[in-house]
Amino acid sequence: MSTPFDGRTKYEVRWNDLRAIEPTRSELMQWSIALAEGYNDPINAPLMGHTSIISPREVVESYEESIANGMRAFMFFVGDAFAGDGDLRNPRGLPGESSALRMGRGMTAEFAFMIATPVAQGKGLGTRFATMLHMFGFRELGLRCIYASVVPENSGSRRVFEKLGYVVDDSPEGRAYAEEPGDITLSCECEGFLARHRSFVDEIQIGVRS
Repeated sequence: MSTPFDGRTKYEVRWNDLRAIEPTRSELMQWSIALAEGYNDPINAPLMGHTSIISPREVVESYEESIANGMRAFMFFVGDAFAGDGDLRNPRGLPGESSALRMGRGMTAEFAFMIATPVAQGKGLGTRFATMLHMFGFRELGLRCIYASVVPENSGSRRVFEKLGYVVDDSPEGRAYAEEPGDITLSCECEGFLARHRSFVDEIQIGVRS
């Protein structure tokens, strides 16, 4: 496997036949076209707030810039088939603490995800991959809370977040994660999530990529 492009340990999360991997540079290049197609799909784009076409090169540049700012980015696979991506981004410390680039105990982050092919949406795939990344964020990174910002029209993502245990959060901390002024902001606390999904704790395997 090639050297990780940001020099930090890469993780893989597995749940039966589902895999979420933090990609190397070569893997990012390999799947950048599929990612761009997912972002640019006329059904997906408005739900993610995308207003212009995103090229594969821009996908790579966006990944690299965001990872440098602390994002933990994952690509989704069902077996060997590409399914989409998701990430934990914009890490923030406790109120009053200085910001940090790397996520750590007691911090918060924002979650976003995409199931690339619309025909694969609405069948529980997004919920399962989202559960996997939340297990990683809460168990491995020690996040205390994860936030989400959703355009009001994105009812599919709202349903996924509700299944995970998110609630609408209009607090200053919650609104700080709003991507756009009209977005709905939601939050999910660590303890509540782990209690709600305790039956999956042993099924979801988190490991360092070799």
